[in-house]
Amino acid sequence: MWVTLIGCSASEGSSSDTENPVGMNGVAADEPVPQLPSAKLLGFDPALQRLLRQARDLLIEQCMADRGFDYVPYPELDTDLISLFDLYGSISIQQAGRFGYHNPNAMRLAEIETEQASYNTKVAAQRADDYYAALNSGTDPCTSSANLDLYGTEYSPSESGAALQVLQVAGETVKRVNADPQFIAAADDWHRCMNDLGYDVEVLSDTRMSYQFEPTDTRSPGEDERRMAVADAGCHRETRLDEIIIDLYSQAFTELLEENQGVAEELESAFSRAESRALELVGATATTGS
Repeated sequence: MWVTLIGCSASEGSSSDTENPVGMNGVAADEPVPQLPSAKLLGFDPALQRLLRQARDLLIEQCMADRGFDYVPYPELDTDLISLFDLYGSISIQQAGRFGYHNPNAMRLAEIETEQASYNTKVAAQRADDYYAALNSGTDPCTSSANLDLYGTEYSPSESGAALQVLQVAGETVKRVNADPQFIAAADDWHRCMNDLGYDVEVLSDTRMSYQFEPTDTRSPGEDERRMAVADAGCHRETRLDEIIIDLYSQAFTELLEENQGVAEELESAFSRAESRALELVGATATTGS
């Protein structure tokens, strides 16, 4: 039973990060928390993000080389603007035991800060003003030409008007979920579950608010934090809170999206085209060994 993990969470959490890689939203790669349908529609799938980024960088690299520059990819982190963790604090028991309420991506964020310093140094060595003009703001900038090749427009589908509509629909969806009697009942069950385990919390955000850290704080969480996070994740599971949220969200999102005809189809088509083109580019590079 998950409750037994509370007593051993500290020892479990001490394992090396490299033994169990962390994926999107900090969810352990071998125990993923489902993504909401709005996130998938907006292209926040981790594998897709990495593929598109790789393909875009290949196009920009060639374009910049043609203009006499060595392209330096800007360090990035996979994103998800609409996650169960951000909305409702949903995490796996395994993640809770390892990280508590610390940001599971803290190590990667700290690495990115270091990479950014290296990025600035490499760009500065190439006449920075000319480099950025060729990349972003000059005549036919390489970023725009790469996007045109990959997406068919100068911007990613995630930055389109259709994506904005989906974000607005997602916001309205959350309002519907939060007002639904089934969600309210499940949240009350979670509250009682936490109280039964000795945690005086009233609403879902109380747990994370008890432990607040900078996003790049890489310190190991204390035993009390881990124990509370495991209890929190366990109560989510025992009350089926996450399942109920996903069911309600999916239903409301689908209904609201139908009122915005063509939006979903537009995004799905755009990302499908981009994925196909990206696979062509990445596959060709792998074949030639360049």
